[in-house]
Amino acid sequence: MEQFFVDKQCRPMDPRAVYIIQTKEEFIVLIGASCQGKNQEKYKEFAYKYIGELQKRENASEAVTEIDQENVDSYFWSIWGLEQAPAEPFMNTSAWDYWFPSLEDDSKRTTNVPMVEQIDNYNEEVKAEKLLKPRLFTYPDTDISSAVFDEEDLDFDELNLI
Repeated sequence: MEQFFVDKQCRPMDPRAVYIIQTKEEFIVLIGASCQGKNQEKYKEFAYKYIGELQKRENASEAVTEIDQENVDSYFWSIWGLEQAPAEPFMNTSAWDYWFPSLEDDSKRTTNVPMVEQIDNYNEEVKAEKLLKPRLFTYPDTDISSAVFDEEDLDFDELNLI
Protein backbone atom coordinates (compact mmCIF):
# COMPACT_ATOMS: atom_id res chain seq x y z
CA MET A 1 0.00 0.00 0.00
CA GLU A 2 1.33 3.39 -0.95
CA GLN A 3 1.67 5.84 1.93
CA PHE A 4 0.34 9.27 1.00
CA PHE A 5 1.49 11.44 3.89
CA VAL A 6 4.62 10.32 5.74
CA ASP A 7 7.03 12.55 7.68
CA LYS A 8 5.60 15.66 6.03
CA GLN A 9 6.46 14.23 2.60
CA CYS A 10 3.39 14.37 0.43
CA ARG A 11 2.25 12.03 -2.30
CA PRO A 12 -0.91 13.68 -3.54
CA MET A 13 -4.19 11.79 -3.55
CA ASP A 14 -5.80 11.62 -6.98
CA PRO A 15 -9.11 13.57 -6.98
CA ARG A 16 -10.64 11.10 -9.48
CA ALA A 17 -10.81 8.40 -6.81
CA VAL A 18 -12.89 7.39 -3.82
CA TYR A 19 -10.67 6.45 -0.87
CA ILE A 20 -11.38 4.28 2.15
CA ILE A 21 -9.46 5.41 5.23
CA GLN A 22 -9.74 3.12 8.23
CA THR A 23 -8.95 4.24 11.76
CA LYS A 24 -9.59 2.41 15.02
CA GLU A 25 -12.72 4.48 15.58
CA GLU A 26 -14.23 4.76 12.10
CA PHE A 27 -14.05 4.47 8.34
CA ILE A 28 -13.82 7.61 6.25
CA VAL A 29 -14.97 7.48 2.66
CA LEU A 30 -13.23 10.37 0.90
CA ILE A 31 -14.74 11.35 -2.45
CA GLY A 32 -12.37 13.14 -4.80
CA ALA A 33 -13.54 16.38 -6.38
CA SER A 34 -13.11 15.01 -9.93
CA CYS A 35 -14.97 11.78 -9.21
CA GLN A 36 -18.39 12.44 -10.74
CA GLY A 37 -21.45 10.71 -12.13
CA LYS A 38 -21.37 6.97 -12.78
CA ASN A 39 -17.74 6.69 -11.60
CA GLN A 40 -18.62 8.14 -8.20
CA GLU A 41 -21.70 5.93 -7.95
CA LYS A 42 -19.79 2.72 -8.74
CA TYR A 43 -16.72 3.59 -6.63
CA LYS A 44 -18.88 4.44 -3.61
CA GLU A 45 -20.91 1.27 -4.09
CA PHE A 46 -17.73 -0.79 -4.01
CA ALA A 47 -16.30 1.17 -1.05
CA TYR A 48 -19.36 0.53 1.10
CA LYS A 49 -19.48 -3.12 0.08
CA TYR A 50 -15.80 -3.52 1.01
CA ILE A 51 -16.33 -1.73 4.33
CA GLY A 52 -19.27 -4.07 5.02
CA GLU A 53 -17.00 -7.08 4.46
CA LEU A 54 -14.39 -5.67 6.85
CA GLN A 55 -17.06 -5.02 9.46
CA LYS A 56 -18.43 -8.53 9.09
CA ARG A 57 -15.18 -10.50 8.83
CA GLU A 58 -12.63 -8.34 10.66
CA ASN A 59 -14.85 -6.89 13.39
CA ALA A 60 -14.04 -3.37 12.13
CA SER A 61 -15.70 -0.25 13.44
CA GLU A 62 -19.35 0.31 12.50
CA ALA A 63 -18.94 4.08 12.15
CA VAL A 64 -18.62 5.38 8.58
CA THR A 65 -18.19 9.05 7.66
CA GLU A 66 -18.41 10.27 4.08
CA ILE A 67 -16.42 13.39 3.20
CA ASP A 68 -16.19 15.31 -0.06
CA GLN A 69 -12.71 16.55 -0.94
CA GLU A 70 -13.87 20.18 -0.66
CA ASN A 71 -14.98 19.57 2.94
CA VAL A 72 -11.75 18.04 4.27
CA ASP A 73 -10.93 19.63 7.62
CA SER A 74 -8.12 19.60 10.20
CA TYR A 75 -9.47 16.35 11.73
CA PHE A 76 -8.83 14.55 8.43
CA TRP A 77 -5.21 15.73 8.36
CA SER A 78 -4.73 14.79 12.02
CA ILE A 79 -5.48 11.17 11.08
CA TRP A 80 -2.26 11.26 9.06
CA GLY A 81 -0.38 12.88 11.95
CA LEU A 82 -0.32 16.27 10.25
CA GLU A 83 -1.21 19.59 11.85
CA GLN A 84 -2.40 21.06 8.56
CA ALA A 85 -2.95 20.12 4.94
CA PRO A 86 0.17 19.58 2.81
CA ALA A 87 0.94 22.13 0.10
CA GLU A 88 -0.62 19.98 -2.66
CA PRO A 89 -2.67 17.21 -1.08
CA PHE A 90 -4.74 16.43 -4.21
CA MET A 91 -3.44 16.18 -7.77
CA ASN A 92 -4.06 14.01 -10.80
CA THR A 93 -1.44 11.26 -10.90
CA SER A 94 -0.53 10.47 -14.50
CA ALA A 95 0.53 6.92 -13.57
CA TRP A 96 -3.10 6.27 -12.58
CA ASP A 97 -4.70 7.54 -15.80
CA TYR A 98 -5.71 4.05 -16.94
CA TRP A 99 -7.29 3.33 -13.56
CA PHE A 100 -10.05 5.86 -14.11
CA PRO A 101 -11.95 5.09 -17.30
CA SER A 102 -15.24 6.90 -17.76
CA LEU A 103 -18.10 4.62 -16.72
CA GLU A 104 -20.78 6.82 -18.26
CA ASP A 105 -23.22 5.07 -20.59
CA ASP A 106 -21.77 4.92 -24.12
CA SER A 107 -25.23 5.33 -25.66
CA LYS A 108 -25.29 8.92 -24.38
CA ARG A 109 -22.10 9.74 -26.24
CA THR A 110 -22.30 10.99 -29.78
CA THR A 111 -19.60 10.82 -32.36
CA ASN A 112 -19.03 13.41 -35.03
CA VAL A 113 -16.88 11.12 -37.15
CA PRO A 114 -18.51 10.31 -40.53
CA MET A 115 -19.47 6.67 -41.05
CA VAL A 116 -17.06 6.31 -43.98
CA GLU A 117 -14.17 7.39 -41.75
CA GLN A 118 -15.31 5.03 -38.98
CA ILE A 119 -15.28 2.12 -41.47
CA ASP A 120 -11.80 3.11 -42.68
CA ASN A 121 -10.57 3.26 -39.08
CA TYR A 122 -12.07 -0.17 -38.39
CA ASN A 123 -10.45 -1.65 -41.50
CA GLU A 124 -7.08 -0.23 -40.42
CA GLU A 125 -7.49 -1.81 -36.97
CA VAL A 126 -8.33 -5.18 -38.54
CA LYS A 127 -5.33 -4.91 -40.85
CA ALA A 128 -3.02 -4.10 -37.92
CA GLU A 129 -4.50 -6.97 -35.90
CA LYS A 130 -3.78 -9.41 -38.72
CA LEU A 131 -0.14 -8.39 -38.58
CA LEU A 132 0.19 -8.57 -34.79
CA LYS A 133 -2.16 -11.33 -33.69
CA PRO A 134 -0.62 -14.81 -33.33
CA ARG A 135 -1.62 -17.13 -36.14
CA LEU A 136 -1.06 -20.84 -36.69
CA PHE A 137 0.58 -21.93 -39.95
CA THR A 138 1.11 -25.55 -40.94
CA TYR A 139 4.17 -26.00 -43.13
CA PRO A 140 4.28 -25.89 -46.17
CA ASP A 141 0.90 -24.05 -46.45
CA THR A 142 2.20 -20.59 -45.60
CA ASP A 143 -0.75 -18.86 -47.25
CA ILE A 144 -3.35 -20.55 -45.04
CA SER A 145 -3.44 -19.75 -41.35
CA SER A 146 -5.76 -19.79 -38.39
CA ALA A 147 -6.09 -17.01 -35.80
CA VAL A 148 -8.09 -19.21 -33.42
CA PHE A 149 -6.52 -22.50 -32.44
CA ASP A 150 -6.05 -24.79 -29.46
CA GLU A 151 -3.85 -27.70 -28.44
CA GLU A 152 -5.75 -30.18 -30.65
CA ASP A 153 -4.68 -28.16 -33.70
CA LEU A 154 -1.02 -28.69 -32.84
CA ASP A 155 -0.49 -31.99 -34.62
CA PHE A 156 2.92 -33.30 -33.64
CA ASP A 157 3.34 -35.06 -37.02
CA GLU A 158 3.51 -31.69 -38.80
CA LEU A 159 5.63 -28.59 -38.48
CA ASN A 160 3.51 -25.85 -36.92
CA LEU A 161 4.59 -22.24 -36.78
CA ILE A 162 2.99 -19.50 -34.70
